[in-house]
Amino acid sequence: MTASWRVGLIGIVGSMAIACGGDGTGPSSQSIVGTWTATRIEIMSAANASIKEEFVSQGFTLTIAFSAGNTFAATSKWPGESTEGFNGIYAETNSNLTITQTFPPPTLTLSFARSLSGNTLTLSGADVTYNFGAGTVLAKSTWILARQ
Repeated sequence: MTASWRVGLIGIVGSMAIACGGDGTGPSSQSIVGTWTATRIEIMSAANASIKEEFVSQGFTLTIAFSAGNTFAATSKWPGESTEGFNGIYAETNSNLTITQTFPPPTLTLSFARSLSGNTLTLSGADVTYNFGAGTVLAKSTWILARQ
């Protein structure tokens, strides 16, 4: 795991090259407003799906509170490290969620395919770069969050 991983919202995704977007279908019929805790966060090599790393199982925690005003506040923590706080804005549709961290700088954006089923929010497919130990490669990020 690389130390550069802990930058703000992407305290889990460090020095990433991010793509953003949406599908233009309008607001979601199921709201994500509320507080969510990560139960799984995984980064997987785009070139080789067998190369991946999961962070919650290593003790990483992430909590995000989405507000009705399309803003969020979040905290993340690695074992033995200080809790980091960050915030920003988000945009959602029935099938996509784009999260933009605005504080602390630099601004970082992740765009996910979004699936909400009951109290489980699955975010998948965000383009990132990550160093699995043999150099930085293009990867995909998937988060599974549970409503609190």
